[in-house]
Amino acid sequence: MKIDEKALYQTKKICHHELDEMIFKYNKSHIQIFLRFIKKEFYHESLFALVGLIVVFMLSLLAKNVSVFCVGGYFFILGAVAIYEHLKNEIYHMNDLMKMAYLNEGKTFLFRTITMSLYQIIAFVVLCLFLSLDQFELISCIFYALLPIYVSQIISFHMMSYIKNSLQTFIVYILSYFLIIYIFHFYEINTFVTLRQSIIAGISVIVLFVIDMIFVYKQRKGNHYGISY
Repeated sequence: MKIDEKALYQTKKICHHELDEMIFKYNKSHIQIFLRFIKKEFYHESLFALVGLIVVFMLSLLAKNVSVFCVGGYFFILGAVAIYEHLKNEIYHMNDLMKMAYLNEGKTFLFRTITMSLYQIIAFVVLCLFLSLDQFELISCIFYALLPIYVSQIISFHMMSYIKNSLQTFIVYILSYFLIIYIFHFYEINTFVTLRQSIIAGISVIVLFVIDMIFVYKQRKGNHYGISY
């Protein structure tokens, strides 16, 4: 039986429109939907992020000289969790079920990205405020934790278009993360940049990440990357 793909796409678009109408009939704002999404989808991830934060604090208090290493390791794990969250539906073959969910693929991607980015930004601010890091340690945290996590996520999200395997996606994330750290360490960038320059670099990367995720969101809103396992 030959199926008209154009008509099928139009039917899907109409169905999503009807779902949106039903959602906003009972949920009056995007914030309400976003908070519901966090509660339903990110309860365990929130606990994991909080426990990880406490572990970093404890290790840093026990050995101040490993603070930067702990922060870098914690952010590496947070980035891996973010990648996993974007791949989870494909890993467990839940795409067909997700098509019937109250959020379409584009909004699901956007909400996941916002949630994980908020975790990362809040965690970084909290750690910098309460670990009593000196200027050199703060610069090191920006270049060895904040910048790598966002740049490696950008690379991983774009590679999802071409890579058809979850393990390969994680390998891309790991390699890009450690390559960035290696480059910074090789040139000893934290020894000649100022704190102000580091903060500007951190903010710039976050802004670049937001712009790039909006671009990816628009792609996902109409298409699916089609990752197979």
